[in-house]
Amino acid sequence: MEKAAVLWANSTPGVMLYWANAQRQQRGRGMMQVRQTELHHFLCLDRLDDARLDRAKQDFDRLRGEPMLPVKNADTDQVRAQIDAAVATLIASNEAERTALLRTFNERRGQLCLEPQVKGPDPRPTKEKQAKINR
Repeated sequence: MEKAAVLWANSTPGVMLYWANAQRQQRGRGMMQVRQTELHHFLCLDRLDDARLDRAKQDFDRLRGEPMLPVKNADTDQVRAQIDAAVATLIASNEAERTALLRTFNERRGQLCLEPQVKGPDPRPTKEKQAKINR
């Protein structure tokens, strides 16, 4: 069950739920106090059958150790996309539902990366800064 939990926590919906509940004191970073974790939304793993949990173990073992990009680059992270596919397989009841979940996860991954608190400051200088540089 732990491997399924790790997949969920690193998936797009898992990261988004964490981000929604975390305290953000710095751009691109979130913290959660231990007592807040009880309130954190998490996939109800005890309702999954053994076959789904075994599949999650296989997916975890296949993806374990693969390098992931920072969350701000999740929209181009192929490993995170594979994690999302594993989570969609874990929670979908049929192929049509899995396909719909994957489409939603892909859209949300792109939206997440557009959030200013996730992507952090734009490294390109503003027009004002560029004008000062050119002086």
